[in-house]
Amino acid sequence: IQGILTTYMERVNCGGDYSLGLSKNKKHVIVCTTTLTLDSLIDFLNEFYGNPNLENRDVILLCPHELDSSKQVILKDPKWSNRVMYIKGSALKDVDLMRCRADEAFACFFLAVRPTQDKAQADRHTILRSWAVKDFAPDCRQYVYLFHAANKIHLKFVDHIVCEDEFSFALLANNCLYPGLSTLVSLLVHSQHDYATPGEPWQQTYGRHAGNEIHHIQLQKSIFFGNYVGYTFPQASADAHQSI
Repeated sequence: IQGILTTYMERVNCGGDYSLGLSKNKKHVIVCTTTLTLDSLIDFLNEFYGNPNLENRDVILLCPHELDSSKQVILKDPKWSNRVMYIKGSALKDVDLMRCRADEAFACFFLAVRPTQDKAQADRHTILRSWAVKDFAPDCRQYVYLFHAANKIHLKFVDHIVCEDEFSFALLANNCLYPGLSTLVSLLVHSQHDYATPGEPWQQTYGRHAGNEIHHIQLQKSIFFGNYVGYTFPQASADAHQSI
């Protein structure tokens, strides 16, 4: 009996296996990280499920550390409890990738630990895990976060890579050419709702439009803009603005 209880507690602490799926018919995604912080967990879930097309996806959190009480509270929230699962393990171990069913996953996200004192070491950890997943599940699409752009050469097989240095420097450079661009991009890449901001008129305008989003659709399929086929963008924008 003691052995059974010990095995059971180990399975509970390790998070079990992802088998039947929480949403049955939808493929899941895996989030790999060496250390899962509370802020990164909340940010990822809010941004991921902020996309209506991803609301039915399951999220598997794969991390080598046990889940602490603060994160347990977050994952017990009814908003996440039926579609987010935590598994203690490492992407470097095939047995843990099998527990996550990585070969059947829709995508795999590799999050770096932020903030970190050693960005080079963090990139090395990320690259090794990316290689391991590529070897185990070659058809699984990967989304990788790196700190240094020079390390992209090690992940030529990955189509989606975000490099912190490259992105921040490019954003700052373009902001010199187009003042305010960094603010615009920052608002677009973070999901948030409209909020009222007391104060100066410009602050109220900023707060009112901070929750705006960009949507894309083929022009001829749009109910609202289908009549603008053949218009230039300035012509369509001016007419749409006057019609509001």
